[in-house]
Amino acid sequence: MKKRMILALMLIGLLAFGAGLGTYAWFTSQATSTDNVFQTGTLKMSATESAGGVISVTNQQPGDSKDYTVTIAHDSNSTLPFRYKLIPTVTADADLADDLVITIVKNENITIFSGTINLLDQVNGYEINENLAVDKSDVLTITLTLPTSAENDCQGKSAEIDFEFRATQLLNEDYEGDY
Repeated sequence: MKKRMILALMLIGLLAFGAGLGTYAWFTSQATSTDNVFQTGTLKMSATESAGGVISVTNQQPGDSKDYTVTIAHDSNSTLPFRYKLIPTVTADADLADDLVITIVKNENITIFSGTINLLDQVNGYEINENLAVDKSDVLTITLTLPTSAENDCQGKSAEIDFEFRATQLLNEDYEGDY
């Protein structure tokens, strides 16, 4: 009888153990995401100068001004918005660099800079735009003026200014550096 009882308890234990294992079953399923594409954008800036492309002034006298226009836009292959700045390189006779005034106006109504060549040359570029969208452009009018206050020591002097435009993506947090 003891053997039967032990055998019965073992049988009940095995059945209970088997039933317990059955409760640990989980339903599962699986799916696959296909054709995922990662593609980078393109940042390309164009700078289109006004007719002639350069400011060339001869025989300028106090009170004379000359305009230069450049349009900053996205190249046809550009897909990313950007911000840009203007970096001037100036070579001028010292007397003229102290007197010749440069004014930069964006889109006919926003004055970006107005000051002498020396002041413009001392700064490593002016941030002109915080966000130039892909479908937008900026027209910059750069005016050179010899003020009426120019002294005789400006006679016979010359200045050459190269304007370099540099663009960077909007998320570039290091834009204070050279871009």
